[in-house]
Amino acid sequence: MKTSRLGLLLIVTLVLWSSSALASVSGSCANCHTMHATDGAGNTLAGGAKGSLTIGGCVGCHTGDNEAADGASAGAGGVPYVMDTAAPTYGPEYSGGSLVANTNTLAGGSFWWVGKSAGNDATKGHNVTTDDLCDFDMDAPGRRDGDQVAFTSGAPLTCAGTMGCHGDRSVDGDYASISGAHHGSSSTTVDDSFRFLDGIAGTEAPDWEYAAAINNHNSYKAQARSEASSMADGGDTISSLCGQCHGDFHSGTDTVSDGSAWLRHPTDIVLPTGEYASYASIPDESGIYNIIAPVGVATPVAATEDVTLANSVVTCISCHRAHGSPYADLLRWDYANISAGSPIGGVDNNGCFACHTSKDG
Repeated sequence: MKTSRLGLLLIVTLVLWSSSALASVSGSCANCHTMHATDGAGNTLAGGAKGSLTIGGCVGCHTGDNEAADGASAGAGGVPYVMDTAAPTYGPEYSGGSLVANTNTLAGGSFWWVGKSAGNDATKGHNVTTDDLCDFDMDAPGRRDGDQVAFTSGAPLTCAGTMGCHGDRSVDGDYASISGAHHGSSSTTVDDSFRFLDGIAGTEAPDWEYAAAINNHNSYKAQARSEASSMADGGDTISSLCGQCHGDFHSGTDTVSDGSAWLRHPTDIVLPTGEYASYASIPDESGIYNIIAPVGVATPVAATEDVTLANSVVTCISCHRAHGSPYADLLRWDYANISAGSPIGGVDNNGCFACHTSKDG
C-alpha cells in the first residue's frame, strides 16, 4: 500500500509508543502529524492526509517490521506493527517438535494474510476496511442482531468506532472515537482500557507479546460463568467484546449448550476437571500459562506472572487471533492438522490438545 509505506518511512526511528494504554506517546509531533498534507519536504502526501492530521492513518502508522529498530522488538520504545510489509514469520507455534519463535507477529497476529495488497485471503483475518486495508467481505459470523444494536448489518468493519473494536464504540469514525487516547488525554475511558478497547480490562505486555513467554504476556480479563445463555458477564471481558459482533458464538439460548452437551465451543467458562486439569505451559517453559493457547482470568495478573489452573478461563482468543493468522478463521494453529491420536507440531498438548490433553494419544 503506497500510503502505508509512506507513513512508515516518515515515522520510523523516532516515534515512541506507550507500553500500555495508561501511558502516552512521546516524541516529535511531525513523526505522526502533518499540517498541510505534505511529507515535511514539501511533497504532497499520496492520498492526502488521514484523519486527525495523521501522516499514515491507522494502517500506515501501524505497518512495518516488528524486528526493526522502531518496531515492537524495542519494547515500550517501539511501534506495534499489526500489518507487515512482507509475509511475517508466524508464532509462537511448534513445527517438527521445535518452537518457532514469534519473530514478527504480535498478540493479535497480523493483517498481512487478509490485507488485499498482501495475502488477500478473507478467511484469515478480520476484514477491516480502514485506509483501504481490506475489502468488505461479509457480516460477522455468529451475528445476532438482538445483541449488536450498535453495529449495522451490511456495514464494513473498521479499526475503531461504531463499526470497530478500538476506541469509543458509541462514536462514529476511526479517528473521532479514539481521539486523545494515544496521548492519554481522552475524555472517555478509552485510554484507560486494555489496548484502547473501551471498557475492556486486562494487563498489557510491554512489547505487545513480540517475545511472548510465560513471564511476558498479556493477561486477559475473563469471567467464569456457570452457564452460557446470557451475554451479561460484566461487559469487561475480552470475550464479551468479541460477542458484540459474534453473539451466537459467545452465548445464546439453544445455540450454546443443550443439557450437558455443548453445541458451540464455550467461552468465559472455567476449565473443568478431568483432562483439562493437565493444561500447562508449552514444553519449553515451566508453569501453567500457555502462550500458544492462552487462558483468561477473573482478575488479570501482571505481565510477568503465571496463572493458577483453578482460575483459568477459556476465551475467544484462547483459539483465535484478533487481527489475523496464516490459518483459516484467524485460528492460532492449523485446525486441518488437528488429528485425534496424533500430536500437532511434533509435541504433546499443543493446539486444541493444550486443553483436550487426552485426545492426542
